Amino acid sequence: MKNTAIFCTIFTLSGCTFSTHNDSNLTFEGTSDLSNAIVRVDIQEGNVTSSGSGTWLNDKYIITAAHLWNGVKPGYKLTVRYLSHVYPAKIYAIENPSNLDLAVLVVEPNNIIKSPEGWRVKLCDSMLSPAEPVWVASGMYNSISGSYASPDSIFLYKGRTGSHGLTGYYKEGVSGSSVFMRSENCMAGIVSMKDKSFDMISDVYKTDIVTVDMIRKFLHENKIII
Repeated sequence: MKNTAIFCTIFTLSGCTFSTHNDSNLTFEGTSDLSNAIVRVDIQEGNVTSSGSGTWLNDKYIITAAHLWNGVKPGYKLTVRYLSHVYPAKIYAIENPSNLDLAVLVVEPNNIIKSPEGWRVKLCDSMLSPAEPVWVASGMYNSISGSYASPDSIFLYKGRTGSHGLTGYYKEGVSGSSVFMRSENCMAGIVSMKDKSFDMISDVYKTDIVTVDMIRKFLHENKIII
């Protein structure tokens, strides 16, 4: 679900809005901090640039989606755009997206820029429940939008029912965006790839996410402390 500079196909959300606005139902304490903690990720190969989103975990690491590098050949240029400035970056840890769609970046050198002062992401203690309200923070579009955990992405984990998707399709370039549980203002997932299924009445659209339990496992295995 990465965005390529040559073209950008638009997918809209069903039942929610993508762009930021002044709806009081889409505001929460700490919005300004979260807005300042998101970045745009650009991968340039020659004249073609593929883009996605990322979020500062703390003042060192940025988390994003691994599939942004699908098909990318060695020799590419990796940068992050943060607060209207562009900085070189490198991959610190990455998984095969077919197994786990996560990557962590660091800026080179990592003391050039930092996340908002005192920023440290809060990981949720529990997974998303089906239809639970969430925020999606996109560095690609510098926006925070409302959505819901998809009731069509149900799974069982340790005796509990959770969701590993969001309702609707998102614009290209939202891959790697952080998903925050509205009730707790904690990170509940990272936007992964689009998914579409069919039932007897209509098409069912959703966007897969990497859930917080998998994020914790990835960070632990790569000795990333936040």
